[in-house]
Amino acid sequence: MPRSVVALHRPALVTAVIVISLAIVWGALAGRRVEVVAAESTALRAPRPLDSARPSDGLRAADRMIERQVRRAIRADPSLVLAAPRVKVTSRHGVVRLVGHVRSGKDRSSIAFKAGQSAWGGRVDNRLTIGDGASS
Repeated sequence: MPRSVVALHRPALVTAVIVISLAIVWGALAGRRVEVVAAESTALRAPRPLDSARPSDGLRAADRMIERQVRRAIRADPSLVLAAPRVKVTSRHGVVRLVGHVRSGKDRSSIAFKAGQSAWGGRVDNRLTIGDGASS
């Protein structure tokens, strides 16, 4: 082979070796990531693969979806328009918690009923109080 041809192939060969080396290193590190640890903590944490999700991630997403559905159901009812802004809706592990003040027992039971319907048959922790919320 003429020298000029070898000279032209040498940079391509070096480039190929670099690309293959990087691919091997990246393949070895691709399944790992480093987690940031709070400044006050000195504990070391093992790296977790990128594609692994925590089991609680799905629960949190489901809880957020339940919260949105319950809020929409309460706001969609014309008789609860005044009560809706005064009610806080949270969900944890599928249990819907209602906290706030409503004007009447009818509003309280209607909101709890809507929450039960929207929570896919889950439990409702009804902590709504009747009254204006002012302490005496």
